[in-house]
Amino acid sequence: MGATIEQVADGLRDFRPSADRSPGRLNLFRHGKRVVIVDFAHNEAGLEALLDVADGIAGGGAARTWPVVAIIGTAGDRPDDTIRGIGRIAGARASRVVIKESLGYLRGRDRDGMVALLRTGVAKGAAERGRPLDEAAIPVHETEVAALRAELARAPGPDADGRPDRTAVVALMCHGEREDVFRLLGDLG
Repeated sequence: MGATIEQVADGLRDFRPSADRSPGRLNLFRHGKRVVIVDFAHNEAGLEALLDVADGIAGGGAARTWPVVAIIGTAGDRPDDTIRGIGRIAGARASRVVIKESLGYLRGRDRDGMVALLRTGVAKGAAERGRPLDEAAIPVHETEVAALRAELARAPGPDADGRPDRTAVVALMCHGEREDVFRLLGDLG
């Protein structure tokens, strides 16, 4: 393609998952003591990878020192199993789960049905982890921006595992409102 090996190497060394160069792909932001990861993750594999990064930032696996919050949602053209699977992964791996609706991506589905599938999956994942929860207690926000704003404004308290919630890593599956999410994070400093 006309590029030298050295040019390719320079490009790889220079790559950063920034909002400018790779918007929506593992973009990291700091808000006070919290780290926010914005990623396009739109399926189970994408969420697993996003939570792997969140766990790495939080201190890693079972020895995690910071809670991880997953803000989840996806498009309605996924099979029921996939939508529940996204919820199950978040429920099993995150200290806290928040659902953000993707109203512009319902693709023929009913919004209440989408929320119900995600909540069912979250409850199943939490139960697998040994911490059953009431599906109705899982917060739901109409937009990605509203979910992130609410989570960043939430007063610290103990996480779902009883650990102090001093600092958190917030992993946001961001699909339709990436620019608005970036603007919110910029406005918050």
